[in-house]
Amino acid sequence: MKEFRVVVPHRPGGLGELLEYLATKGVNIKSVASITEPGRALVALVPYDPELARRCFKEKRFDFEEAELLFVDLRDEPGQLAQVARTVAEAGANIESIYLLGKVGQGKSSRVQFGFRFDNLEKARAALRTSPEWASWVGGGGEG
Repeated sequence: MKEFRVVVPHRPGGLGELLEYLATKGVNIKSVASITEPGRALVALVPYDPELARRCFKEKRFDFEEAELLFVDLRDEPGQLAQVARTVAEAGANIESIYLLGKVGQGKSSRVQFGFRFDNLEKARAALRTSPEWASWVGGGGEG
């Protein structure tokens, strides 16, 4: 799974133009977030088809970057994100972005899937994989 960060003008219609263009090219978006700064907006998105999204950004000459995401399924209860943040911090990795990707189940058995971008993906993956809490619920980050 990939995260793309795209810079668009911070003006009425700037975000809409990007999203409309991607839609006309058939890019389906799993998750998206946006923040603004004076004069520009940073749009971070997770497409279902990263290859198609990359081709579109290049074709339109958008200023963009991409990174691998690690996904983790967590119990849907308070404190789970805090535990992930603590675990990866203790391993020397920093969370750069988080995406809510989906939820499965209901009640006490429900799980929520998050996508994380880390400054050090390998340290984060190793820390989460060695934790009994998440060992079987970690994937992505360039793995087949």
